[in-house]
Amino acid sequence: MLRFKSVILVRHSEAEKTIRQVHGGMGTPLTARGRIDTQKLAEQLEKAGLVDPATIIFSSPRPQAIETAQILAAQLARVCKVEDR
Repeated sequence: MLRFKSVILVRHSEAEKTIRQVHGGMGTPLTARGRIDTQKLAEQLEKAGLVDPATIIFSSPRPQAIETAQILAAQLARVCKVEDR
């Protein structure tokens, strides 16, 4: 039986599409600011003790969500899974 310590929901970081105020479609890559913000978030999560060996990062299939999740996973040395449900 799986037991969850906590669930943290994170919206994707700033994407090109967001700053251009374009809606709909599959999305665009993160901006430089979005990548930096994601790295800062990873540091904050780790510093707050919210990351442990069982931590798994899930992402939707949208490009900006995947990129955000991959940055978090790389910085936190965790697994990133893309879910299409």
